[in-house]
Amino acid sequence: MSLFLEQHNGDPMVVPSASIAKALREITLSNRGASIGCGSALRCPASVQPVLDYTVQFLPSPMERNVSLTKFFGDELCGLVFKCSIIFRIGHDKRKGKLSYIRVYTGTLTSNSVLFNSSRGISEGPIKLFLAQSSELIPVTSVTQGNIAVVTGLSSALTGDTLLASEAVGHHAAHARHELKNLEKMQHDTHRKEAHNIVATETNGDPLDIEIVGDGQNVALKGTVRFITWLIK
Repeated sequence: MSLFLEQHNGDPMVVPSASIAKALREITLSNRGASIGCGSALRCPASVQPVLDYTVQFLPSPMERNVSLTKFFGDELCGLVFKCSIIFRIGHDKRKGKLSYIRVYTGTLTSNSVLFNSSRGISEGPIKLFLAQSSELIPVTSVTQGNIAVVTGLSSALTGDTLLASEAVGHHAAHARHELKNLEKMQHDTHRKEAHNIVATETNGDPLDIEIVGDGQNVALKGTVRFITWLIK
């Protein structure tokens, strides 16, 4: 507002577009407002492109959300299966077989690797990686955090399963959670009801928690996961 009133005498036509985009991003990330774009892809599918550009400009990157996940998992892979590192969806291809759609939260998912399914306590692989472009699957060698990959080679994975780079990563997360819990007790945290969550629910991030059973053999991401899905025909 000061930029608008003081530096440009209240003239919106001379305010740099980069400054406007920066302000909109800050407002969106702080949940003080929502950026709205107008348009229609009814007659021209190319009109979807501005929406994708706005997604990059105004919505948070993986480094700006769930920072506690990075604290406990570091650069190690952690993902969720969501059509079948969360699995959020399972599909099937006549040639490739079972398809697992995975959101990578930390680390990098690489092709030909073996993954530990902490929800089921088993390792599966080697896997093959693809990126979905409409109905086409594009082979890739790796997928970084924040992105969604299509994976083959996970015969036992189901929607909602948590995938880690190895079982040792689960043990490390369990140890980190134990350390945090002890620290909270020592500090007499006023929010003691949150002491069992190794990932705090933040107003500016995905409300993901981690549930650990045993000594890291079973680690599961849980909570509300929001996805924006679009279909281009």
